[in-house]
Amino acid sequence: MNTLIPYEPAKLINDMHNLMENLWQRTFDLDTRNASGRTGQWLPAIDIREEEDKFLISADLPGVDPKDIDISLENNVLTLKGKREEIHEEKKGSFYRMERMQGQFYRQFTLPTAVDSKHITAKSKQGVLEVIVPKKEKTEIKKIEVKVEE
Repeated sequence: MNTLIPYEPAKLINDMHNLMENLWQRTFDLDTRNASGRTGQWLPAIDIREEEDKFLISADLPGVDPKDIDISLENNVLTLKGKREEIHEEKKGSFYRMERMQGQFYRQFTLPTAVDSKHITAKSKQGVLEVIVPKKEKTEIKKIEVKVEE
């Protein structure tokens, strides 16, 4: 029996983007290995949703202390960086599988419209960081009358 798998080109492009970004960081950031040999940087999953008056950014950051998260905005480029500390527990045995990443993360996103940097808010709830970036109010076009002098 054949199983049909839905064709989702947007997901394929997103997966390829994440793989390329991960490859880029591993290639050009050579000093990211910790003592265990695991990569010291990781890429949290992030969603950016645009609404009429704001951008909503959600980042999956389980195990990251909100005090270890730095958010900045410069020239409409939003930067999220921080770290998830390695857990040092005394355990018996060895790992059969180890997939959870620790260490630093760094993500940057260019926002497509001007934003109000003075009113950005962020909160963390159950391992999800939510950043609200309000858009700047559209400036009203002022029509200027040309006076004719005689």
